[in-house]
Amino acid sequence: MVDKFNSAIFFDNDQGYLDDVKIKCPGVQRIKVNEIRPLRTSSLNSGPLKNLMDSLHSEPTENSYTKEQNSYVRFLRDYKHWVPSYYPESGIQHVDIQKYYKWFSETTGNRILLLDWDLTLSMFDGIDIPHIGDMNYVNFFKKPAKTHNNFFSQAWVKPKDVAVFYLGGKERFRMITEWLKDVANSGIHIAVLTNNTGSKDTLFKQIVAEIIPKGAYEIISSYFPPYNGDKGKILADDPRFERLCPKIGGKRKQRKTRKYRK
Repeated sequence: MVDKFNSAIFFDNDQGYLDDVKIKCPGVQRIKVNEIRPLRTSSLNSGPLKNLMDSLHSEPTENSYTKEQNSYVRFLRDYKHWVPSYYPESGIQHVDIQKYYKWFSETTGNRILLLDWDLTLSMFDGIDIPHIGDMNYVNFFKKPAKTHNNFFSQAWVKPKDVAVFYLGGKERFRMITEWLKDVANSGIHIAVLTNNTGSKDTLFKQIVAEIIPKGAYEIISSYFPPYNGDKGKILADDPRFERLCPKIGGKRKQRKTRKYRK
């Protein structure tokens, strides 16, 4: 027998996705996370992205071997083909977490916290990691053998370093992970509900595992058919959300989607 949810709360930066959930699952409480449009172009050489990278990693010198180290930042500086899109004004903040605790105090029963990834859990639009088709995919998080000579095998990128980077640094990483640990300890189930195209990849799962306690969460990938980005539809088709997503007869007019939504 499926354990049906009595209550759910959903955090997302994109109002369109919140509206999708409102239409199909009106019983789910929705929280709009801050974002600023239009999104700006990031640079490895100046501005907020460079400042974040500098705060996480600096190369050791002959006078000091205790510099901050982050394997993913080192990878970005060496590889230089990827420039992650960083938006420090985005993502869940203290004010959003307080809204969660208000919901928690006002609800009972079997409950779930739903979290978008891009610009919500993460402070970035997208995530730059190898995809399954990349010949170096399996080496991204593996310690290199001395016989390997390609960059990915030499990088030995640590999943936690990637997680700290995409959450916007050590302070926010600590805030989010401590919050989600408390959520899990309270018996609330957690789901990352995302349209990120890499959300089914092993590397993405390894990064999420550094943020949310083991056994307390799942990843719901709504990008792929038959849902094609409709977060409301994937919840409505899940029998666990039956009480929150009542079935309504008749066809609704399909709303046009925005190309930039993730």
